[in-house]
Amino acid sequence: MKLQILTPCPFPYCDKEYSNVQSFSGHLTRNHANCVLSPDISITLNLETEEDEQLENSDNFGEMEKDDAGDVCLSDEESFLVTMSQFYMKLEFELFLPVSTVQYIVNELSILQTQNEQLMKARLIKRLQADGIAPEKIESIANFVYANNPIVTAQSKLKSDYLRKGIYKKNFEYVEPQKKPLPLKKNKATKAGRPRFLYHVPIQETVKKILKDKSLNLGLSAPKFSEEEGLLKDFVDGTVFKSNQFFIDNPTGLQLILYQDAFELVVPIGPAKKKHKILAVYLMIGNLPIHLRSHVNSIQLVALCLDKEFDHNAVYGIIVEELKLLETDGVFIEGRGVVKASLVFIVGDNLGSHGAGGFVENFSKSLYFCRFCHVKREDFFAPNGECTEHSLRTATSYNNSLARLATSRKKAYQGIKFNSVFNNLKYFHVCSPGLSPCLAHDCFEGWVAYDLKLFLEYFVEKEWFTFDSLNEALSEFPFSLEDTRDKPIPVLASYERIKGGAWQICVFMRLLPLIIESKNMKIEKHDDVWKALLAVIEILEIILSPVIHESYLPYLQSCISFYLSSRRDLFPDVQLRPKHHYLSHASELIKCFGPLVRVFTLRFEAKHQFFKRAMKSSKNFINPLKSLAVRHELFQAFVRTGADFRCDIQVFGDSEFVMSNYNEKIQHAVLHYNLGQSRECVRAIVKGTTYQKGNVVVIRQAGYQYLVELGSIVLIIYDNNDKLYLLLEKKKSEFVPHLRVYELHSTLSYECVCVDDLFSYQSLYVYKINGHQFVKLKHAVVCDRLE
Repeated sequence: MKLQILTPCPFPYCDKEYSNVQSFSGHLTRNHANCVLSPDISITLNLETEEDEQLENSDNFGEMEKDDAGDVCLSDEESFLVTMSQFYMKLEFELFLPVSTVQYIVNELSILQTQNEQLMKARLIKRLQADGIAPEKIESIANFVYANNPIVTAQSKLKSDYLRKGIYKKNFEYVEPQKKPLPLKKNKATKAGRPRFLYHVPIQETVKKILKDKSLNLGLSAPKFSEEEGLLKDFVDGTVFKSNQFFIDNPTGLQLILYQDAFELVVPIGPAKKKHKILAVYLMIGNLPIHLRSHVNSIQLVALCLDKEFDHNAVYGIIVEELKLLETDGVFIEGRGVVKASLVFIVGDNLGSHGAGGFVENFSKSLYFCRFCHVKREDFFAPNGECTEHSLRTATSYNNSLARLATSRKKAYQGIKFNSVFNNLKYFHVCSPGLSPCLAHDCFEGWVAYDLKLFLEYFVEKEWFTFDSLNEALSEFPFSLEDTRDKPIPVLASYERIKGGAWQICVFMRLLPLIIESKNMKIEKHDDVWKALLAVIEILEIILSPVIHESYLPYLQSCISFYLSSRRDLFPDVQLRPKHHYLSHASELIKCFGPLVRVFTLRFEAKHQFFKRAMKSSKNFINPLKSLAVRHELFQAFVRTGADFRCDIQVFGDSEFVMSNYNEKIQHAVLHYNLGQSRECVRAIVKGTTYQKGNVVVIRQAGYQYLVELGSIVLIIYDNNDKLYLLLEKKKSEFVPHLRVYELHSTLSYECVCVDDLFSYQSLYVYKINGHQFVKLKHAVVCDRLE
């Protein structure tokens, strides 16, 4: 295949042919994952680059022999040891079975293997006797066949938890967490110091292992900026990255993103409250493709410490010293040379980000509450203060504030309490800006949850509906399967805000007009509060867009200004919140960080679940920091074997595509691509997005919310080159402004479209309500230039 020679699939009854290694790999994963070739057929699939081939460690399982093609050949014993190790690692570290349960499985498998060997040996002897083999030879033959059984040998090396852990750490890409002391905390009563510590996973070692991770196959190349000027697709298109001198000088350097947050290991009520609250620091590699970067298994652990023992300079200081070495010296990787890395930005909620940046952490009373600008509380709450622009914070203004603070008796000056240790880095500053915003906490769990409750109380007061009728509509609404995972919580009149997590509130806000419409409740289209609600929905649609053209940012800012003014005028007795002010920075921050959905904290927060589940399965709280750090690194060692390898395309329920089975219109649409040998399927997942029959996609649009062409998926077809095509029924559609949805009408024609050519990759559900078909976008389509 490296010579571009068309190669047939080696499995029987499969007539597929490939000349691309990655496509062939995807085919094997999709269609032959559980198949085994006959002994006389062998296949070696080398998915690594020539550089990666040089990274293989020949000492992992004894002496390994390499053939001329560079493929590693394991002996039977080594192969069984690898396979069985991965099996036990999956049970304990991915499926979270307790050690005692894994040990029981190990013991039972050993017993079964012994009994099976005895049974097979007896059958062999009986057969040899029946064939008239001399008795003195029978025993010799039987002993030869069952001597040095590789399964038995592997089982003996993995028979205890101690032996298994030793094998995992020695033979897989494991990074040993290090115990680091923290400053002593004096006891008020005894005046004695109590030892404190954290567990730190060296970033340099993690980087080395990541570059060997078979699940990621990370290659280092210059960042892929957007092809079109002004189009923002990722953080690399933002000014923070583009102006970073380190990445200008080292375009192939590793792009490091840090995240810090505190979480409870147990339910945060009762006697254990705050006892096991842990502060975690995670690492994400920005060089990874977006669909791999956001997966929780791609997020690495940097440090764990008890929240009550946290010390800014001590904890973050250890990390900063490592980052300095990565900026200047880098790490040497065999076959790649020296690889350097630098911090791009830090992700976190407001409390964590202000703590990391040295800002005040009191948002309800402090005079300066914003880390992006110098707005004062009194100015924000003054008439028209919500729309007033203020001077932005810079590294210079930050240092000037620190200088004034040093000569002042105040604990903070202009919202700054101390100099962040992260500012010691040569290519990073917290006011560059280096602390990204968080949509989940700033918007959905912030002002949206409170304002939405205000809107609903107004609608109830106007007798459009009652809370009971709204909750009834909520329970009977035909949510999609995806929506059901984050189904909104019923609204209670006594609550000040809408309850639920960030994405539950997002789903509620996005679908609220349709939920109200589903029960034919009263809606006054020209009501000012209803207009404000629609303005919020549109703002969130634009902010959540994964691809944004800069030409939309002035329009977004005007929508935000309109909403903040409307919110103040419509509800003058309910004061705006500081997080309303953060909304006013959205347009500027999109320029800095790219689409804000790319710096979401929710993917990082999902990582907390690993530690919570691991702690629950271990049932041991003696030293949770060490237990969790070691267990996480053992899990990452398992992942790095290739256990988490993900194909760009996964198909389900596939069969041969026979064009003659379809009418002429469909055949004509498909012939446009000249697909050749192809297969069809009922469902496909492309880089995390699920496409299935009946869903709707955006084909193209003439302008923002103007002449938007929607198509319903009729067929899903894929070819030998791992290209996915959608056969669509183009629908006549109409935008319904007072609901902010599209209504589908009759079919216009058929069109076959490659997924790569879609105007927007979102796959949309059709809501069938009162005899109508509605489609609600998950985010605005703002990837074209706004005229």
